[in-house]
Amino acid sequence: MTQRTFPKSHLLNVGLARNDGKPDNTPGAVNIACYNVSLQPIAVNYAQSTTERTAIIQLDEKPTAHQLRQLCVALAQDCIATVELPSAKGRLVGPKAAVWGPFDPSQFLFPNGRPLKQYGQAPELGAKPGIGHTVNK
Repeated sequence: MTQRTFPKSHLLNVGLARNDGKPDNTPGAVNIACYNVSLQPIAVNYAQSTTERTAIIQLDEKPTAHQLRQLCVALAQDCIATVELPSAKGRLVGPKAAVWGPFDPSQFLFPNGRPLKQYGQAPELGAKPGIGHTVNK
């Protein structure tokens, strides 16, 4: 069993279902919205969450709260979940983030479609701060 350390990056989870009743966002709409709010994804993957198809956007620069709120508006989202790696610190950002409650690592998806909680990497799940977080592969 090998272990690897997550590189420094930022992941976003954006559900494709819209909160305005219009048809779901498409991958093209996600790409255009990222461009329009000056986000430059390294990669965008898609996976099924417990509730909807989800875009998993990887960035090498930390997005601002303003960019995330703009992305919410552009894609008709209540909020967007974001995780900073390698710390695995997560938060919800957006106009209705408070309605969704605290960040839930069991709902946050990695690019391979597995939830953050399965990795046991979030500090509240027992990871040791400051020494890099590893995943068994």
